[in-house]
Amino acid sequence: MTRPLIALTTLFALGAAPTAQASIYMGNPTTEFRIDRSNGDLTDGDVYVYKVRVHACDGSYTDYSVKQWVDPVAGYGKTINGGDLCSATWYWGSDVVLDGPGFTIVATPDQTTVSLDPLKTVDVLPWYVAEGTLPNQSSVVLIPSMD
Repeated sequence: MTRPLIALTTLFALGAAPTAQASIYMGNPTTEFRIDRSNGDLTDGDVYVYKVRVHACDGSYTDYSVKQWVDPVAGYGKTINGGDLCSATWYWGSDVVLDGPGFTIVATPDQTTVSLDPLKTVDVLPWYVAEGTLPNQSSVVLIPSMD
């Protein structure tokens, strides 16, 4: 009697394996981001984060309400449900204001989507210099992490 149960359990486990090539995040991980320039000269900033939408690899998604102001240079994280996760979309409720030594950059996207498998840095577009002078033209990037 035990052998068929083990066989069925094994078949079920094999059949339930995800078909997408993705990282399986266990438990309740924290999806985090920080924003910087590629030369690392931002000092602080301000953005209203409305929500984060976490996209599962099967095409479904889960929205997590944030509704708070954060310093995107210091970074921010939201605890989410684990699973077979492919990407996350951060929804901004304001412009992304970023300060550096002698300049202020304003990015105006409504949202920014990042890959969770693999984790990839993504440009925050569009943006412009609102004040001061940039020492060089480098990109403004959102750097994701999962903890």
